[in-house]
Amino acid sequence: MSPPKRDSRGASPPIGRRLLDVRAAGEYLGLSPWTVRRLCWGGDLPEVRIGRRLLVDVRDLEVFVLRAKAREPGFPRPLLRCRAGSPVAGDGQEQSSEGANI
Repeated sequence: MSPPKRDSRGASPPIGRRLLDVRAAGEYLGLSPWTVRRLCWGGDLPEVRIGRRLLVDVRDLEVFVLRAKAREPGFPRPLLRCRAGSPVAGDGQEQSSEGANI
């Protein structure tokens, strides 16, 4: 069995990390880092704060994906930017310019 490969600095490769920063969590989910931040800030994705760093547990990402697949009640709607007067993403109802449901 060969020893683990080292990078150019001589450090061992990282062991599978449990906590990911928002960039890595976004890559894991296929989302942007800002979307991951919004999910954390909105309480839809648990966060871990170490100093000023915003980290996400890989296990929480797995639960997030499972909830999205099951479409549990209360699961966050897609985070889309909507203009005033346009239908809100994910509510299934269109609204007229006066705000009444069509």
